[in-house]
Amino acid sequence: MDTKRKVDLTNLNGALHDILVKYRVIADDDSKIVVGTDGSRVKYDKKNPRTEIEIAEVEDV
Repeated sequence: MDTKRKVDLTNLNGALHDILVKYRVIADDDSKIVVGTDGSRVKYDKKNPRTEIEIAEVEDV
């Protein structure tokens, strides 16, 4: 984030999932495709605000 104001991580994750679907990076954001958001965090970086995403395939359990 480019500011230190409070943000809602749940809403940020939801918006991210919607963007990934909109741009067809993923087919849908249901729980069969997005099985987790491990390591989600919000950090302050005024000089270089960004979103970093790592997508990995998981094996069926």
